[in-house]
Amino acid sequence: VPPGSLDDLLSQADSLIERGEALLEQNRLTEAESAFNQALELYQQALQQAAQNQDLVGQAQAWQGIGKTLLLLERLEEAKQALDAALGLYRQLSIRGEPLIKLLITAIEAERKSGHFELIPDLALEAINEAKALPNEEQVIMLQLLEKKFIRLNLLEWAERCITRK
Repeated sequence: VPPGSLDDLLSQADSLIERGEALLEQNRLTEAESAFNQALELYQQALQQAAQNQDLVGQAQAWQGIGKTLLLLERLEEAKQALDAALGLYRQLSIRGEPLIKLLITAIEAERKSGHFELIPDLALEAINEAKALPNEEQVIMLQLLEKKFIRLNLLEWAERCITRK
């Protein structure tokens, strides 16, 4: 991957997010926040580069990264706007499967954290239906992932729907 390329920027930012999450778990909040802010800067550079190159997939990935990072930084309204932009592009580009499910999970987390519950049913249902459209082995893995996330977010009725396969 050429340095400074879109993939390089996204990959560096993703690594910073992982580092920040590990630091959060160790309660090293200042260092975690610093890693998240560095990641945000890289995702914004990636977005700018993708926009200049009219790369819609790159823009979608960058918006997703920006949204996740803003969520980790507790900047909830901005996170929701970024995730909304990512979802719009995913739908426009017909990006499906695991990438869409992971984006929907992040969007659900943002709604849950900000206390807005009205969009959660639609997002949760879309994530579950998307998982059920996957081939059998992947379907099981994604439904288990969704179930864990729903339990962690205290969305128990949605967790149940992952188990009962309704």
